[in-house]
Amino acid sequence: MMARALLLLALGVLLGAPEAAQIPVGESEHNVTAPDGRTRHFTVYVPDPSARRAEAAALYGLVLFYHGLNEDAEIMLGEGEGRAMADWYNFVAVSMHGAATTPMPVSAWNVGSCCAGNEDSASATDDVGFTEEVLTYVKNEVTVDASKVFAMGFSNGAWMVYRLACEVPELFTGFATAANGPDEDQMGDVFTACENRVVDDPDIDPPPPMWQVIGDADGQYTDANGATMPERWERHARNVMQCSVGGGAQPYSVDGPAGVGDDVTCTTFTNCGAPTIGDEAEVVTSSGGIDDRSSTVLCVYSGMDHVYPSSETTPYHLGVTEAAWRYLTGETSAWRNTIPLGTSDHSLTHDGLTRTFEVYVPESAVDAAPGLVLFYHGLMESADIMLDDHKATDVADFYNFVAVSLQGAVTTHRAPVPAWNVGGCCAGNEDAGFETDDVGFTEAVLDYVRDANITFDASKTFAMGFSNGAWMVYRLACEVPGLFAGFATAANGPDMTQQGDVFAACEALTDPPPPMWQVIGDADAQYTADGEDMPARWERHAENVMQCNVAGGARQLSFDGPDFLATDVTCSTFTECEGSNTVLCVYAGMEHEYPIYDEEPYLLGVTEAAWRHFTGEGGFWMQEAEISAAAAPTPGYGLGLAALVALLLTTI
Repeated sequence: MMARALLLLALGVLLGAPEAAQIPVGESEHNVTAPDGRTRHFTVYVPDPSARRAEAAALYGLVLFYHGLNEDAEIMLGEGEGRAMADWYNFVAVSMHGAATTPMPVSAWNVGSCCAGNEDSASATDDVGFTEEVLTYVKNEVTVDASKVFAMGFSNGAWMVYRLACEVPELFTGFATAANGPDEDQMGDVFTACENRVVDDPDIDPPPPMWQVIGDADGQYTDANGATMPERWERHARNVMQCSVGGGAQPYSVDGPAGVGDDVTCTTFTNCGAPTIGDEAEVVTSSGGIDDRSSTVLCVYSGMDHVYPSSETTPYHLGVTEAAWRYLTGETSAWRNTIPLGTSDHSLTHDGLTRTFEVYVPESAVDAAPGLVLFYHGLMESADIMLDDHKATDVADFYNFVAVSLQGAVTTHRAPVPAWNVGGCCAGNEDAGFETDDVGFTEAVLDYVRDANITFDASKTFAMGFSNGAWMVYRLACEVPGLFAGFATAANGPDMTQQGDVFAACEALTDPPPPMWQVIGDADAQYTADGEDMPARWERHAENVMQCNVAGGARQLSFDGPDFLATDVTCSTFTECEGSNTVLCVYAGMEHEYPIYDEEPYLLGVTEAAWRHFTGEGGFWMQEAEISAAAAPTPGYGLGLAALVALLLTTI
């Protein structure tokens, strides 16, 4: 038995995993008996050690969360991002549940004069004692890093965190508060005792570092005595944190995630006293080094009301939980990716290069898991052209998918313009020595968006490209077909000269890629390449890559139905393929273009048509929806649409 216990202890130290089954991996409910005799409840979330990021620390940190008035433990794990950040940064998230008492019959914390009883009431709850019991309970079951034990609170829970920082600072190595500051009226004698710590005991040490945030439109920004949060923060910095405030606060720059703008202003005092935090722990500075002094930061969110900001809170995108964790630990790894609604710019480092991309998230993604489409622009173009000029955002709004437009790199090969490395062309090539790894970039972007705050419909992940970007999509279809459920290309086809060795390797595939939708104009200079027209190259690609039976020739894919689907577009298909299919649409008279859904005379957009082909989407086409919004459809029109949908589902 002793040997088994030692083995479990060793594994816990190495993996940061629970040492006993009482607190399992995942989420579980627990209770303790507080010193006041009450049975108190709390929720524990333990990240799966097998899913830990390589950049995250091996040993768990520990964060205790305190919710707001009349809330519950779940809100801090969900909306407060306790679970999400615990997974990303590898800490145990413990969400405490406030008690309901006779003076305040809703869940709350006793912070002095408010709210779960008070120091003069017989019903006052001992929330400090409850905290001590929970810390003992959790530390007995889970091995945690003693230098990463924090308390974070919202509103009434923020006052609770201030109380802990004053009365039991040695239990923690840092604190974070949101939507409340030190408040004489609400905290009463607790506030007074906290403010007078140094007066009462000149040798007393300050609490560990604190991260505090509030919105300037919050009703708590100014207290009942007319003191604003910055004024109260400065007083707290002087009287409690023992900071030198004579020179005023200094700006604190947050090198935050994408989307963090000028709407958040952070300031700091760093010349503060040295905290006492127990024998096992040390203070870690925001630069990652060990320090023997405390510090305090206040971030004011312009226009924000009474909320606990998360990484998804627009327009700020600076979540309390993540920002505080990074400040208190000195974390320097990547922020957990945050992708807001609308269009946002993002970047990552791959293969030694900083690569950029734009992401558009429709509002419909809030209510239902969206699809995901990666777009590749043409030679000399930029990422925004696919979203704006080619109207991917309009289609994303209509069909609910996230549109990610990648930016090609500029190299010294050929013309120094944005391009994709498709083999023999264009952003370097396989023999040049300075080729870009655009396949790897694609994989990195997929990892980035999938690790972000959006849950996608995994069955609806597609790649679409124009011109040089079309060749890039052909390359993806050959080299990483498993990453996508379908591919669409416009204004280019398989090309032996431009794709070089990539073309040859593609022709030798043993397993076909997912379905492909390909379009080109017969007046496009790229319609003929390698001495063959596009239909001939498409048929060869269908036979050699898609593994279709082409002996009987392609059959026409008819778009009979509404008038807007013009006869200027001829679509053909091979469907007798090895679990896949391929379509080619030739646009009569069209030159080197990416056709758009509302562009005459064709009115058949690549993005929309490919999406419907891959997903089997029925209902109105976008152009029909615009028509129906202008005038009520007749019964005959509705029958025509139903016939079109039925035809598409049976022929594609």
